[in-house]
Parts: sequence; structure tokens; C-alpha cells
Amino acid sequence: MFEFFIFILILCSAIWGSAFFYVLMKGLSKRLDSPGRRPPDLLLREEVESLAARLDRVEDELDFYKRLSAPEGQEHIPSLPAPETEEP
Repeated sequence: MFEFFIFILILCSAIWGSAFFYVLMKGLSKRLDSPGRRPPDLLLREEVESLAARLDRVEDELDFYKRLSAPEGQEHIPSLPAPETEEP
């Protein structure tokens, strides 16, 4: 008798759990598809463009810092290979 009760409990839990999950997913999808909101891919594209712009600024600042901290007379950027000189 106890095993039958556990079986019914598991069966009811599975049914109610799947119904709850369905309602939860339906509510989330309705929130994403609501009018007046931008599609998620546009938001991601804007974020990527923003990050690319920020990365460009950071690279420019890093380049400036490397040139600023380079010793006097050294004109090339330290991250690039030094210009080759010919030795006789």
C-alpha cells in the first residue's frame, strides 16, 4: 500500500510540475515577445558595437601609454618588432 501511495505521489508531482513549467515558460515567452520591446538580437548587436568601441578606445589608450613610457629616442611601438638595421 505504501508503494502505491509513493507511486501516486510521484505521478501527481510529475503532472503538476510539468503544468507549472509550461505556465512559467509561456509567461517568459510572452514577456520577450511583448510589443514595444526590441528584439533580443538587436540588443545584442548594440551591445557588441558598444564593446567594440570601448575596446578601440582601450587599445588607443594602451598604445598611447606604451609610447609615453618608452625611453627617449625610441620611436617605434614596443609591441611591434624593432626596425631592422643593416650591419656592415
